[in-house]
Amino acid sequence: MDMTTLVESLGRACGIDLAFTDGRCTLRFDDAHEVTFEQDGDALLLHGVVGDDTRLADPANLRLLLAASCLGAETDGGALSLWPRTGDVVLWKRYDAFTDYPAFERAVNAFLAQVIHWKGRLDALPAVASGNAGGTGGATGVPGASGPLPGGMIMV
Repeated sequence: MDMTTLVESLGRACGIDLAFTDGRCTLRFDDAHEVTFEQDGDALLLHGVVGDDTRLADPANLRLLLAASCLGAETDGGALSLWPRTGDVVLWKRYDAFTDYPAFERAVNAFLAQVIHWKGRLDALPAVASGNAGGTGGATGVPGASGPLPGGMIMV
């Protein structure tokens, strides 16, 4: 089914106007959990912020997130990633097709459940002070997130 039609149908089911603007729209569930729907050609990406980078400076926390994200092992097929511009930890999943609206609604509900789960799981991890309260990637340990890259490389 067409992704635009599915998103508009979800909006009607929720009693709101929901439509893509510049290829994306965001729906807030329970006044606490935002899920963004983004067109990617004929596919649909769902993504939602589940935390910030203050927990990633601890290697044990980073290992937990990477292992959980490996091949979607603990994310119902999604992936946990770092949004480098904001320092947000994002759960995302790509969908290439849906057979019908009920399948789409089940997928959205399953993704929302994962967003809620990972928000709680990240909140339970110990935070590490970054000295970079703006959330620009300073605590991530990601090369180039704050400061020069090793070996004279440049970030593009």
